[in-house]
Amino acid sequence: MATSECTEKWSNVNTCIFIDLYKERPYLWNPKHLQYKNKLIRFDGLTEIGNIMKISVEECEKKIKNLLSQYAREKKRNQENKKSGAGASTAKNIWFAYEQMHFLQDRNKPMHTRDTGEEETTSAVLVSIF
Repeated sequence: MATSECTEKWSNVNTCIFIDLYKERPYLWNPKHLQYKNKLIRFDGLTEIGNIMKISVEECEKKIKNLLSQYAREKKRNQENKKSGAGASTAKNIWFAYEQMHFLQDRNKPMHTRDTGEEETTSAVLVSIF
């Protein structure tokens, strides 16, 4: 594919449409979704997006990977700017799709887990009550 064709296909508008289609299918990006691990449903979702965007499933996967990488870089840059105190002056330099992809902000946050010591203490209290 020629560079001009690729640039046209992935214009900012088409990229935003792609992101919206991805966002509408949380089973593709939300690990807490019940269908997240269902490969068939995920494949069907990518096929739907591919049919709408007139691209292959493989190209969908590649675009998602690229968007996630870019979002992670921009998020890191934004956090570093806040730490350095330069946040307000550099905020204008943020990637065009950053806000649109903000739904992924908490995607990789660890889930709350209980400490095993906490469980043992609770069990000991319950045993002592009965």
